[in-house]
Amino acid sequence: MKGAAAKIKPLVDFEDLSGWSLTTYEGVVEAELLRSNEDPLWDNYTARVNFQAGEFHDPEKKMIIVRPPNPIMIPNDFDSIQFWVSANFWGRSAGAQIDIEFEDAEGELHCKTLKSAEQPFIFWSGWSTADLHLGKAFKKNARFLGFYIRDFEGNRPTTMFFDNLAFYKRSESMPPGMEVPSWSDIGAPTSPDGMLPALEGANRCLITVRQEADAYYFTSNDGADSITWIYSPKTGQLHDLQAVFKGKRFQPCQDGGFVFVGDGQPAARLIEAKLEGGSVHTRWSWHRAVQELTRTEMKLTAKQKSMQIELNSSEGVIEKVSFGRAAGLDNPILQAVPYFVMRGKGSEDPAVLYDGGMLFSAFVDIYSSEASALTGGLRALEGDTAKINGGSLYLPLTNGRRNPVGEKLFLNLSSKFAEVLPTIANPPNPTMPITKNGLWVSKMWYDVMPYPKYFEEAYSSLERLHGYGLRNLMVRDHGSLYRQYSPKRRGESMSLVTDIEPAIGGDEAARTYFAKAQNDLGYRMGLYTNFTLISPLMPDEFDVDKVTQDSDGNWRYGSGGCKMYKHTYMLEAQRRINPILKEKFDLKCSYPDQYTCRAPWAFTDYDARVPEAGKFSPALRVLAACLILEREVFEVPLSEGIMQWPLAGYCDSYAQPGSPGEAYFPEFQLRRIHNLSNDTGTHLSNFFFSNSKPELLDRFLSGQIVNGVIGH
Repeated sequence: MKGAAAKIKPLVDFEDLSGWSLTTYEGVVEAELLRSNEDPLWDNYTARVNFQAGEFHDPEKKMIIVRPPNPIMIPNDFDSIQFWVSANFWGRSAGAQIDIEFEDAEGELHCKTLKSAEQPFIFWSGWSTADLHLGKAFKKNARFLGFYIRDFEGNRPTTMFFDNLAFYKRSESMPPGMEVPSWSDIGAPTSPDGMLPALEGANRCLITVRQEADAYYFTSNDGADSITWIYSPKTGQLHDLQAVFKGKRFQPCQDGGFVFVGDGQPAARLIEAKLEGGSVHTRWSWHRAVQELTRTEMKLTAKQKSMQIELNSSEGVIEKVSFGRAAGLDNPILQAVPYFVMRGKGSEDPAVLYDGGMLFSAFVDIYSSEASALTGGLRALEGDTAKINGGSLYLPLTNGRRNPVGEKLFLNLSSKFAEVLPTIANPPNPTMPITKNGLWVSKMWYDVMPYPKYFEEAYSSLERLHGYGLRNLMVRDHGSLYRQYSPKRRGESMSLVTDIEPAIGGDEAARTYFAKAQNDLGYRMGLYTNFTLISPLMPDEFDVDKVTQDSDGNWRYGSGGCKMYKHTYMLEAQRRINPILKEKFDLKCSYPDQYTCRAPWAFTDYDARVPEAGKFSPALRVLAACLILEREVFEVPLSEGIMQWPLAGYCDSYAQPGSPGEAYFPEFQLRRIHNLSNDTGTHLSNFFFSNSKPELLDRFLSGQIVNGVIGH
């Protein structure tokens, strides 16, 4: 970074600490402030703070206050604060909070904590930026008064470094290069019915629809199961629907439907209900007091053994579409489905309901959803009711607005488990013939670097594997060749990197290593190519306008000190970087990490300036397009897994289920994912911790066999 020009002009650069003060409460914290050139960043010096908790425990006084000799005038309008911090916390189990104190132009005092919903404190190692969007603009001539360090463990001596502190205003425009592909660009969905479950065997359902008085009856019969859906449009909600399975009547979505922003549900008025083309169409007007909030549409269509429900609203006043609870059950049992996960905050994954021979599932069609995120159910039983799935969320953009609702829901009934599983309507991975008899090898280096003998010893280990008779190996690096791990990382640069660490031999040593492994041993070699992350330590690439934002305008968490790269810029970056790596090293596989580990909605960008802001769909489509490009350059990409089902077919993944101890139940993996991708291994924690718990290795190996995946 030294010599690079900061894109945001700092107010304080800590080159001169004359007159600066550090204050603590005696006996509670011991600390000192120093000017240091030990860990330089932008220029020659940084501020170093050494601290440790004292012998007296007082949480309210456990803080460090650092102040300049006099308040520093802020000469510009600002709505954001950026502070460069170097820590050594190595994860979320330890860390500290940083508060910035300033007085606005009108003399009002403010103390702002540099945190967000996804990064509540400083928990990285090495250099990175803590950035806070203030939610409003402050006028110039405010005054910076100092900063606080607090909420740290402090049971051992700790050091933090600080550099450029800036108060800045975000741009209203965006840099060029944004790109979001359409569904047709990625070849999905492969069926117009999206995630509608497929029927087993040659039987077909006979479906009829009729109206009796104010109710509509949909019947479906394939000779094995007889199903009737009864819809009485009274409330405008999913609550109006009932189902009869082989004579058993129940309510599939009690209290389900639209959840509106604000206090209390508004009143609904039916505008129109009609039976047309085998579907029932209803339109509704929603009022709170005398004000119309929005109009909604609901379209119900029986398809096979499912009820397809399409929902739309005219205005962004709905915060959630909920499945509610299945009610009127006799003896309900909930079965989790490994690999069909949601990874939603505060919720568990979906379940399939079993009740007296009836199987029932409910899910949102990802190919139609306009939502910000999907949530799972609580998998909760209460009396004669059960919650099996959550629904969809519509969260505010950075301008405070929400998107109108656009959803397609599937409610599914059958006596066969396979017929209530969602279809993954993605094209199959064309690399499956290559990988079906292969093994993946992960090269992960967490020891001292630079390690001059790294390539020599890495090749020797591959030679041993070849000597044991192992063929068709796909060997991927986990960013080890880009960064240093110990004794202290200076920050992570794991993506957008084209050069190998010079201290271990650089590009030439890497080129020789890859060529020998591929030409002499016949293995496929690959690097870490993750474009979901962007490091602030790459001044030529990093731009505050290219970081994904949450609803508050704060940055979404990437990994460690890396931030989440806006998905709208991923394709542009990948087209620049990957050809360079291919030209240098002729790689024949790659590891786009995180693509299939995080849920697509974990990449949702709420920045109102980007296309389709506040929706998970564009992020999902970008990830798929990136994986297609990855195949075109490196032939065989592998991603991290756990949340692989939405991207099955676009790449293979580690066959990680939702949790390492999850019971074996391979239905979804074998019937859906297996037809699209050759996943590998199983939950990685069973592998990583097998040295201390050998029984985990048995579980790792048995999981591969049960789920029918290739080896790792």
